[in-house]
Amino acid sequence: MLNFAVKLISDAGFQHEISNVNTAAQQLEIFSRVVLFTIDAVFREHRRGPMTEAYENALAELVRVVCHSEHTYLYTQALLHVICEEETGMASAACAHISQVLRMEAHDREQDTSALHIALKQSHEEQITLNLLQAMHTMISKQCLNPADITQLYQQYVSSNPPPVELIREHFFVDMLTDSLFAYEGIKVHVDHRPKYVYLLAYASCVGEQKTTTGRVQNRHELNMTRDTIERIVNLLEKTDDLMKEMKSLLYAVRLPVIAAGLLYYLRGNLLSDELISEPEAVHFVLLDQIATTHPNLQLRVFRILCELYDRQSMMNEAAEVIMEKQRSIVDRFVHLLSVGLALPVVEKINKMFRDGQIDISLVRYFATEVLEIVAPPYSEDFVGVFLPIVSNSEIFDQNISDKIPAAKEFIDHCTPLTTEVRSS
Repeated sequence: MLNFAVKLISDAGFQHEISNVNTAAQQLEIFSRVVLFTIDAVFREHRRGPMTEAYENALAELVRVVCHSEHTYLYTQALLHVICEEETGMASAACAHISQVLRMEAHDREQDTSALHIALKQSHEEQITLNLLQAMHTMISKQCLNPADITQLYQQYVSSNPPPVELIREHFFVDMLTDSLFAYEGIKVHVDHRPKYVYLLAYASCVGEQKTTTGRVQNRHELNMTRDTIERIVNLLEKTDDLMKEMKSLLYAVRLPVIAAGLLYYLRGNLLSDELISEPEAVHFVLLDQIATTHPNLQLRVFRILCELYDRQSMMNEAAEVIMEKQRSIVDRFVHLLSVGLALPVVEKINKMFRDGQIDISLVRYFATEVLEIVAPPYSEDFVGVFLPIVSNSEIFDQNISDKIPAAKEFIDHCTPLTTEVRSS
């Protein structure tokens, strides 16, 4: 009777009312509707802005539904894989992103899903050799690269008939390659094997692939250039003690997404190391700003690094004035991130830090003043909803300060009618 009632609710289109995943999972049709509804909710919030509170809530609900059991996880990942294969463009990329997020969540729960995801790469048309699949599975499941398996992969991908590039675009595999070459502590690969690691990372990052009726067609036009650039930057980071001297080369190379991602990994280790946490250098912030400007897909990584750095600096045993000056540098980076498109997550973060007492009121005022200088109408309802509470807060902008900052009053006067209309509607 319960299952019948749940089916009636699902048939009526009220999937969001089905909170018991165990009941929904008893019937494939109902679970399919529930999981698609939660995926739609994640996409909807992602369009508004990733890393917002609403997005995190929608993602948590999706994780709760999908990770209910092995069967629900397997079914959802298979469904997403099929959609990725059959769709193109944004639809395929969005499903691939959701699949990766779910896999990382399973990894955080210490669930090894590598066998499933390696198996999904295999198809009747491709027939990837078993020893190659085994090599990938061994490295990913153990979270450790080894020269023997890397050599196997390298030999296959330099051949005239290489396997699908998707095989080495595994998130964890690319992360391990990046770590082995761009770790702040130093390169973890013996010099004799380094070219193979560099080649595979370059291949995974730049080789285009398209399926046609006659088979796979690969575009390797950028491979040699990407490989040479990775090798040059890796050698540069290994030998230099002063990044400022190499700024021109780094800013030129950072145009490549793989170099930007590698430098972010290096900078995170550099900025959050015990030796440099007290004195981040201007060159680090310049590179972070440039990466955020050039690569929208890496803005969230930059944001997370800055949030970690802010938290670490807040715990330093130094004078309050010194800590605030360092925090101001991070707030400047937040303003830059907002200026290049990451508005909602940044403003929500400032709001949360203010509510939790993690930021001085003068820094909140400084942030708001800087933002007011670079924004102009029309404003989205979402932006007004998170930024107006800061500007209209009498603790942050009292009457005397508001009189000195006309932009604050102009923003309030412009947005107040909008918020009134939204509430009345």
